[in-house]
Amino acid sequence: MLIALAGIDGSGKSTQCRHLERLLVSKGLRVKVIDKWEILKEDTFPECRFVKSDLEQLRTCIAQMQGASRALFLMWSIATVMKQCEDNSEQIYILDGYWMKHMASEILYGNDEEWLLGLASVLPPVDKVLYFNVDVSRTSVRKQAYTPYECGRNAVSREAFCMHQTALKGLMDRWSKSMGWTIIDANQSEPIVSAALMEFLIPLLRDC
Repeated sequence: MLIALAGIDGSGKSTQCRHLERLLVSKGLRVKVIDKWEILKEDTFPECRFVKSDLEQLRTCIAQMQGASRALFLMWSIATVMKQCEDNSEQIYILDGYWMKHMASEILYGNDEEWLLGLASVLPPVDKVLYFNVDVSRTSVRKQAYTPYECGRNAVSREAFCMHQTALKGLMDRWSKSMGWTIIDANQSEPIVSAALMEFLIPLLRDC
């Protein structure tokens, strides 16, 4: 089973991935969180060992990439780590962001939406997308540090972050409606969001 947590930067996806993993494991379920940055783990993905930078430098370099090359690199990263899901139907995979936020950002950066969604269509389909709907004013405070990619590929600042994330949220709000994502109010406290996630997931997990 594949469960994707989607939302803008700072919406709480990574934090809730950790909470979900802990809660589901406590119920005796087999759970694995998947993050695209696992490409930096040479022991897991030796074919990616040519990527020698650390995560901070990689994020900076991605923001400096141009056009389609940047979108393709991100999609390659996601497709690579998703190989872990092949032929393992008994495992629950929690996808930290999956393709949603990055492909939405790539549209804002000038790439064609139809082309990007076509790229995403070759990835494994998810059983449920849980969309973290949150105010940008809240995420800008939650974030301890911003990256250029999160700031519209502009100079890093709270103003640039808010401007880019507001546009990103507008696009993802549209997708959440057209693609039938389950909306989670992520403006609430971490424990309340965790409880809401479990409420939606328990019916799906009964047969696991």
